[in-house]
Parts: sequence; C-alpha cells; structure tokens
Amino acid sequence: MAIVIVKGRFGFTNALFNARQFNGAGPFTYSGSVLIEKGSDEAKLVTQEIEKVAKEAWGARSAAILEGIRGNSMKFCYVPGDTKTNENYHGMMVLTAKRADKHGHPKIVDRNPQVELSVTDGKPYAGSYGKLKVDIWAQKEAPHGPAIRATLIAAQFLEDGEAFSPTGPASADGFKDEGDDPNAASSLI
Repeated sequence: MAIVIVKGRFGFTNALFNARQFNGAGPFTYSGSVLIEKGSDEAKLVTQEIEKVAKEAWGARSAAILEGIRGNSMKFCYVPGDTKTNENYHGMMVLTAKRADKHGHPKIVDRNPQVELSVTDGKPYAGSYGKLKVDIWAQKEAPHGPAIRATLIAAQFLEDGEAFSPTGPASADGFKDEGDDPNAASSLI
C-alpha cells in the first residue's frame, strides 16, 4: 500500500461522480485518470511507488512480473498514453484509479480542499488540471493473476485547461422565447 498524490491533467472524469460498469458489465466503480508528463518528477514518483509495492508483494520476482504486465491496461494502472486512442493522451503517461461503489464515493474537492464539488459544478473535467490521491497496490496471483492497481481516494480540481470535449457545458444560448405556438418555425443559429 502506497498513498500518493499525483498532479497532472485530468483524462477522463465521467465516472468520478457516478459509478459505472466496465463495458456495461461487472461491478460498478468510480474511476478517473490523470495524464502525467513523461520523465517529470510526478512520473518518477509513480514509477518508484509501483516498484516499491511490487517488491513488497513479489520480492525477487517483482522485476519479471512488472515486465510481464507493464503496458497492459487491464493489469497495470500506469500506461503510456500512446496506447490510447485519444490523441490528447499521446506523449503522456496515464495513471488510472478506480474505487468500488460499495466503498462509497471518492472525495472530490476544489482548490480549497474544504469545498466539496458535485457533478453540477462542472469540474473537474477532461482537460482541466488537478490532483488524484490514490493507493497503489499489488494484486497477488489469484484470482486474476498479478496486477498493479490504484484505488481512487480523492480528486482535487486545481485549474482550468482546454477541455478535451469540444461540446463543453450544456447551454440554452441561441434559443428564443417561442411563446405558446407549438408550430413556431425553426431557424439556424
């Protein structure tokens, strides 16, 4: 068990507030990811913690086990962004953390950690900057084989960034009051 706080750019945030199933099956989990610049101090910190928990779990076999699972996002929580289809991830490392729904909602806070955020606040969002607090741990052999996992504990929004989604927050701008006539003509904005 290694609790770390990692600063980076939020990747996906759609399951920070609402637990979801993976591909519509299995247990419900909260999850989030943070993009970390390759070679940065943050990237080195995550790598050190992974190696530490692996050595504690597997001893002399840790290097070989890590080599066998590294890069497999189903068994390794920290993968190169180049393996992802989202071009915003390319050139970065991606740390993904999950939290079982049965363990409750992760804490999600604003710059001031005393201010809790909700889904209606619109932050954090994919492309914004912040921190993830995670517990990095090694999964032993059974039942799914060895893996390195990260349990999501908390997320903190730090600052805005260019959103990965071009749609941004929903807005009713451009609509006019059409009165009570259900047959009112449409127009292009």
